[in-house]
Amino acid sequence: MSAPPMPAKRRAWEKAILTRPDLLSQMASAVGESYHIIDPNTFAANLADFAAVFDECGVTGRIRYGYKANKARAFVRACADAAAIAPPSRYGVDVASAEEFGAALAAGVRGEEVMVTGPAHSDDVLRLAARHRALVALDTVEQVSRVLEHTPTEHLNILLRMRPDDPTTRFGMSGWGLQQAVADLQESDRIVLRGFSFHLSGYDVWPRVAMAHRAIDACQRAREVGHPADIVSIGGGIAVDYVEHRDWDTYRARESGEWYFDGKTAGSLYPYSTEVAGAAMLERILCDSDTTHPESVGVRARSSGLSIMIEPGRALCDGAGISVFTVRGVHTHTDGTDIITVSGTSMSLSEQWFDSEFLPDPELVDPLGSQPRSDTPIVRHPAIVAGATCLDTDLLSRRRIPFSRRARVGDLIVYPNTAGYQMDSNESEFHQVPVPPKLVLHRQASPTTWSIDR
Repeated sequence: MSAPPMPAKRRAWEKAILTRPDLLSQMASAVGESYHIIDPNTFAANLADFAAVFDECGVTGRIRYGYKANKARAFVRACADAAAIAPPSRYGVDVASAEEFGAALAAGVRGEEVMVTGPAHSDDVLRLAARHRALVALDTVEQVSRVLEHTPTEHLNILLRMRPDDPTTRFGMSGWGLQQAVADLQESDRIVLRGFSFHLSGYDVWPRVAMAHRAIDACQRAREVGHPADIVSIGGGIAVDYVEHRDWDTYRARESGEWYFDGKTAGSLYPYSTEVAGAAMLERILCDSDTTHPESVGVRARSSGLSIMIEPGRALCDGAGISVFTVRGVHTHTDGTDIITVSGTSMSLSEQWFDSEFLPDPELVDPLGSQPRSDTPIVRHPAIVAGATCLDTDLLSRRRIPFSRRARVGDLIVYPNTAGYQMDSNESEFHQVPVPPKLVLHRQASPTTWSIDR
């Protein structure tokens, strides 16, 4: 039994690429059988959409791209290019290592446009942050004490990360710990408390609204004892709509182990369609009021002279990349399922490594460009997609995808919307096979102009 179709929402550039099998074949000939294509213009448009929401809500906004979502230098350069013509501190990058920090600087991002997150920062990261006037989130009392004991020679701007009401998280401070950190920081003239941050699991609006109000309250209390406290970071977790809502509802309502090759449903699934996503979700967080506060987060931030920072990763990469694999073999399993073996591995489609499944359907492309006759009835050919390794678990798609024809050796399988966390979160040179390169589209010159991301 095959799974139901899950057609992806596709941007115009991607639809155009799928009509150019000659271009896809040319890319494969130039760089190898597996590769990713990224579109920095779409990434830049997503940046602009979030900025427009801040402007419409009258809120001073700071947008920091979560670098971990995709390591493409082209995306970080897009942040730097946007920052060059925007109000100060509008755009930047969220990093969690000295290597990411250095890569952001090399791409043209200024130090003051860098937000440093993550636990237990290394001395190298703290030195870079102080030297380049970056902002650092500290998430434990012990981190605060360590920074105070080893105060850098230059000013260090910090946020204190607040712990949500979640007993399973290991990040953030609450209650006594947060109060103690604020009090301890009064003793330093070089560690500057710029505000508070939080990051929530899940993709719901109202928990973020509630935490944002708590962070604004914390800023107001910190100001009363002399701290500048002018920034609230609400983190990431901005949802992305990969498929139409009706298709996602159908999948959730009917999901069956019979759809999957191993007979097991996914342990967890990303919400591939939500009530509100992208920039519209930010608008809800900023502009909607809840029962506990008559004023919205945006109104309170504006009246208090606070700026709101967001750190989206997946949401900025939405629609900005696809992944291409070449079919190496097709055979039929004893249960009648076609197994398509492709170049590359499931490590280049990272969702599979979290007891999950990447649901938007891939497209099967004939590199010769042949198309079925329009009057030919479509006969579905259920198939799973496997990587070219010795691992039984190396499956890019373990659900039986209802392809419109049977795959052939040499075909291309194109996975949609993979820029956010899919391309390189888990990639490695397993079997000494090179990691698939990222190819950057340059639409301003020609739809067929591209280069390797470096």
